[in-house]
Amino acid sequence: MSVAIIGCSDEGGYEGPKKVEATDPSKPITFTDFFPKEGSVRTLIFCEGSNFGTDISKIEVIIGGVPAPVIGSSGTRICAMVPRRSERGDVMVRIMDQSGRLQKEYTFDEKFTLNSALQVNTLTGKVDPQTNSSSIVNGTFEEAEFQNPWWLEFDVDEEGNKIIYCI
Repeated sequence: MSVAIIGCSDEGGYEGPKKVEATDPSKPITFTDFFPKEGSVRTLIFCEGSNFGTDISKIEVIIGGVPAPVIGSSGTRICAMVPRRSERGDVMVRIMDQSGRLQKEYTFDEKFTLNSALQVNTLTGKVDPQTNSSSIVNGTFEEAEFQNPWWLEFDVDEEGNKIIYCI
């Protein structure tokens, strides 16, 4: 399998494909820091150190016990994207050798703080585009419809089921 990484120089000119390099087994793999220390889901997180290699198929980043997609590596900096459900916050990096065996595993002392981000989505209901109206229908998320909803409240019952109340 052949992989090419394309990059630009500081002057903005095309440098051509860059060679994918493995870690140098004669040198230690070191970790110094990661940043940012907090953010929301899909935040790009950068782990710094040395001798990571540039083959992202040999690099794993796990945040809060959840695998994070690795975007790239320069050999001294790994870029990954913070995944959903990574609330625990511990940041672990695993570097594999060419045969896929674990070469180095490191967990940073500091934790990543996952911030909740407000998201607006349509949960349920629909509007008739011709009349610009809807009906009142009780049912599942696929069936339910609302007419002039005014307030939503979220709750969890004793068994841990999530409940939505609508006025």
